[in-house]
Amino acid sequence: MPHNENRFLHSGPVTIDRYHRTALFKGRPLRLTTAEFDVLLCLVQSSPEPLEARALVQCALGYEETPMEARRIIKWHIHRLRRKIEPDPANPVYIKTIRSRGYLWSGE
Repeated sequence: MPHNENRFLHSGPVTIDRYHRTALFKGRPLRLTTAEFDVLLCLVQSSPEPLEARALVQCALGYEETPMEARRIIKWHIHRLRRKIEPDPANPVYIKTIRSRGYLWSGE
């Protein structure tokens, strides 16, 4: 495999391996679905800017949706990611909801 400085993406407690499509949280492997991995990758890549639901669906899932449908779709993926990453998913520290703006990775 050729050396590529873009293989790993580090942000706070998360390390993402783009080649193997794996992620570590505080050094421990995260068991993510394909969609969860892609949502996390998109959030970390866009940090410190939030991603609105439509942009997140486009980035992570690869298709266009109406704003309302995109919010419904992405909400489920965010919920599952928070359960795997956040110490207290009800009070997120890493994946924050920014009212009227979208979701923000704040793991730095």
